[in-house]
Amino acid sequence: MIRYVAVIVPIVLAIISGVTFIAYKHPKGYKKILTAITYPLAVVASSIIASNVGGIVITANQLNWQLTNHPKGNIADLSIYINNLQNSVNYAGLTIVGSLCVAGYLTFLYYLPDILGIDKSEARK
Repeated sequence: MIRYVAVIVPIVLAIISGVTFIAYKHPKGYKKILTAITYPLAVVASSIIASNVGGIVITANQLNWQLTNHPKGNIADLSIYINNLQNSVNYAGLTIVGSLCVAGYLTFLYYLPDILGIDKSEARK
């Protein structure tokens, strides 16, 4: 897991730096880019959330079936279902929080020239 984080974090930081640079130096271009990437990002986030919710429902149904049909079953079987349920809930929550953070940051960058009081013509210098 740490190997993936070591690769993903620098890529994410490079993307954030690039988007911030574009938003600061070329506000009009950023607004065009933002409208082009908002919908694909929303679709990807919605798909991940829907997949996680599906995983939650399936795992909850499996756990319910296990408890109903085998009330005195093996605790190890139940712990596997509970662990899967917990992982699905964690990933869904992480996706929702991450999506809100990305949306908030992109919105902040959208209004960055207005916040800093930068004239649109000055931003290109």
